[in-house]
Amino acid sequence: MAALASAAALAFLAALVSKCPIGADVGGGTCLQVPPLPECSWRHLSPSAPSGRTFAAALVSKCPSARVFAAALVSKCPSARAFAAALVSKVPQLPPSLVLCNQSPVPVLIDTHCHLYYDDFHADLDAVIQRARDAGVEKMITIAVDKPTAEQCLALATRFPGVVYAAIGVHPSEVDRVSEDDLLWIEAMVGDPAVVAVGEIGLDIYRGETNLENQIRLFERMLQLANHVGLPAIIHHRAAGSRTLDVVRAMHCSRGVFHCFSEEYAYACAVLDQGMNVSFTGNITYKNSRLPELAARLPLERLLLETDAPYMAPVPVRGKRCEPLHIRDVALKLAEIHGRPVAEVDLVTTRNAVRLFFADTLVAT
Repeated sequence: MAALASAAALAFLAALVSKCPIGADVGGGTCLQVPPLPECSWRHLSPSAPSGRTFAAALVSKCPSARVFAAALVSKCPSARAFAAALVSKVPQLPPSLVLCNQSPVPVLIDTHCHLYYDDFHADLDAVIQRARDAGVEKMITIAVDKPTAEQCLALATRFPGVVYAAIGVHPSEVDRVSEDDLLWIEAMVGDPAVVAVGEIGLDIYRGETNLENQIRLFERMLQLANHVGLPAIIHHRAAGSRTLDVVRAMHCSRGVFHCFSEEYAYACAVLDQGMNVSFTGNITYKNSRLPELAARLPLERLLLETDAPYMAPVPVRGKRCEPLHIRDVALKLAEIHGRPVAEVDLVTTRNAVRLFFADTLVAT
């Protein structure tokens, strides 16, 4: 039977069980407690679910990545409660919003932006990955900036299958060094199953605009690639906010994330209006940062978490090497800002990341 052993399945499970009576017996005497999920997109579903078949039909319409999983169960489960019980038996880990009686919640997070190929991690990368997983960081996306680092990202995805994924592309800082052969290679390799995004791409005029036209041409080509293969774009936009968004609009790109966000509220709204997401790093935890005020005004359903490791280490480890496990500190800060339980922030931001990067890839047979 096909199963979604992924955060997509976990969100699916949370939505499904929330339609059954709280504390319901779902088989074997297992009691499920489901805290309210006020931001859950499933709230648009009918509150009544007279049968597993009817409920699944409504749910699948909202969660295409659950189709295979639902299809394998619906015909076998006459009631929503039995359907939930069958689903529980197929999912080894529960999402942060689901608590089994007498057990602790299992946190699930995704670091959507890190650079694990840097020399900073050369000596102890296995330990870095293990520490992250022990902290509940189930998946990490390592981001390339050129062809050599793209090769390293793909190698790491092979080394840590199902845990490390790759984004490949050309960073604007590499515009004067990248060759046509490099670009052709990236365009060929973007179809690798481990590649979940085109990035890191964008514009950067922090040190001047001398090569801005070349940057724009490169950025357009990378966005065209993302559109062509149907992958999200991971966008760098340092000191080039409006220009970056102008290119994104011109290329009709509406799937991706503006990473390490630090711009003004109006610009953030324009990014969201374009259909893109916003991601925060450890800089949201810094003293005197204006980012908490910005983050508080943005909907949690459009936010992603990232470390940008080995950079941007959050408080309380600022000044030290940043690791994917430190995304926990970013999540804690975002929960504080929004006045929400950290488990809920974990679930919502992970669901956001799954929807953007993994909805069509984390299906196991």
